[in-house]
Amino acid sequence: MSARLLHIVPDDKFTDMAVRQFECACPGANRYLLPGGEAPHTFVRSDDVESYEFSRLAEEIASSDADAVVFHSLRRSFYPVLRSVPPNRKIAWIGMGYDYYPMLTASNQLLLEDTSQLCRPSPGRRALESAMIPVRKMREMLGYREREHDREVLSRITHFAPVLDSEYAMVLAANPWFSPEYLDFNYGTVEDDWTLALPGPESPGGDVLVGNSADPSNNHLECFQLLSRMDGLEGRRVIVPLSYGSSAYRAQILACGRELLGDAFTPLVDFMPPQQYIQTLASCGTVLMNHLRQQALGNILISGMLGARICLNPLNPLYEWLQKRGVAVGSIETLDLDPLTMIEREETRGAIARYWGREPQTSRTLRFVESLCPAPVV
Repeated sequence: MSARLLHIVPDDKFTDMAVRQFECACPGANRYLLPGGEAPHTFVRSDDVESYEFSRLAEEIASSDADAVVFHSLRRSFYPVLRSVPPNRKIAWIGMGYDYYPMLTASNQLLLEDTSQLCRPSPGRRALESAMIPVRKMREMLGYREREHDREVLSRITHFAPVLDSEYAMVLAANPWFSPEYLDFNYGTVEDDWTLALPGPESPGGDVLVGNSADPSNNHLECFQLLSRMDGLEGRRVIVPLSYGSSAYRAQILACGRELLGDAFTPLVDFMPPQQYIQTLASCGTVLMNHLRQQALGNILISGMLGARICLNPLNPLYEWLQKRGVAVGSIETLDLDPLTMIEREETRGAIARYWGREPQTSRTLRFVESLCPAPVV
């Protein structure tokens, strides 16, 4: 089967969105290859996605006449696939955040002080680690070599599409050896993904959403401490999604949430179908995302369409980026549990629709393809 673009996709909730967007913009010009074996998959439902063992992908890519190979996220397991791309092919990387933030900062630099303290090992664990100093030094040496190896692999990328355009400049400034061209791409549309026949009233409920995963980068503890000192929490639930991430961190946050927030603490520890999760979000009039990096954009967009007050850490690049696009975003430092006005809700919904509507997203995807192919796809 001939295709202009070969897409290397993960078993992820964004893959079906990607298939829909690229087929809408350039039908029949794409192939979607999922490394790692046969279905059934956890998230992917599209019949257009072909499953391949890693050992067969290099041959499949080499025999294709596609103009470019597009990686949807760049997991370490995809590195051998990237390395196998023939040298005359363009290679595009659509980043999802977690895959390129290691190029910007160490993971512990994304933690606020109390969360950092929470994640420090116990005295017994520290003693064990001290006894393993020679092993750790060896790991550090290997890590250095691994980073050098990463540089060799990533230098092959010719085009890069991070979630935010501002992150493109951040990544290149921190990595002078990395010099791909910029591409503009975002997953999902208002009509197909960020509304999904949203239930409920014009204004969302009074509950509070905190974070999006069981990962320390959410800085949950600082949010819990802030909420525990606030008036007006009576009768509200504090809903905390913890269905994926670190099981050890999840256990710590479950204990902290119960201690600081009591009966208001409502953790979500099991995966929910999308519609059920959106119904839960519809009860949340306030959304607290305390990440220091761009993260949880899907949750933010759905909550924005529902009319929730979005509160981010001002150090998060999303804070300024969304404000510039007309989305009503507040600061966690000046947290306000009052609902948005009707005008604020409508302005936010309009701003999200102007950027993530089906028409602008189709145009953006078409420009993406045309940047990689020698002639426009019609």
